[in-house]
Amino acid sequence: MFRSAMMATLVLILATGCAMLGGKESKPEDRLENAADDLDKATQEREEARRQVAAAQDRLSRETTDTAITRSIQQKLLADSDLAEQALQAQVSQGNVRLSGTVKNEQQRRKALQIAAGTPGVAGVTDEIRISDADRQTEQVPRQ
Repeated sequence: MFRSAMMATLVLILATGCAMLGGKESKPEDRLENAADDLDKATQEREEARRQVAAAQDRLSRETTDTAITRSIQQKLLADSDLAEQALQAQVSQGNVRLSGTVKNEQQRRKALQIAAGTPGVAGVTDEIRISDADRQTEQVPRQ
């Protein structure tokens, strides 16, 4: 019996403390309004998280695509017998390719640019390829 009375007193104290948390009792209308506000906030946070995930997925997709384009161009340049020994680099950002390096002649430069431009997923090509001065001078020497 003593135990039952102590338990009842403890339950009453806990219930009173919980009800008065924050210094006032809350009315059902207030609790409903607070719950609605919490739900709105949670919905907004969920939508923001969805936007962030979608943006991250988009960035990852672009980076993966750029990497695949870079690999494809480099493989094609290495597979071409005229270009395999040339020092060419391809850098890709959002489908835009920047070709740089050195080739022996204009024909090799054009071929490298055509390979890059013809690769699926390429939006544009920036030409930063140089023609070797030693080979350029050799080409300009008149033959007799």
